[in-house]
Amino acid sequence: MRGFAVVFTAGLVLLLGGCDRVETPTGVDLPPTPVVSARPAWAVVRGAYVQILSQPTGEAEIEGHVRRGAVLRVHSRTPFTTSVDGVRNHWYAVSTAEFSGWMFGAFIDTYASEAVARSAAEAIRSP
Repeated sequence: MRGFAVVFTAGLVLLLGGCDRVETPTGVDLPPTPVVSARPAWAVVRGAYVQILSQPTGEAEIEGHVRRGAVLRVHSRTPFTTSVDGVRNHWYAVSTAEFSGWMFGAFIDTYASEAVARSAAEAIRSP
């Protein structure tokens, strides 16, 4: 029993003796990294014949039309949703080679890459 007490006391002394007050750093400086965006950058039209408008509202001037399967570049999205014909969604600022404007989100599917969007467009166009 005496051996246990000696070992226990020695362990306790080592444990408590190693608990000196040490200053810890308050922060870590990391090098800057580029921002990774999870925002969709491409869209495929799923509506049959959809308008691209000059503003994010159904009453805006028509800039052009696109057909089902068209691939569009997405530039931004409204931070708010609106209701069009009972459906709530965002408006997306989009462009094609011919024109740019706003399209209601219920008529498109969004994708992170052009390659995936083009593949989805092919699937929509194929019977």
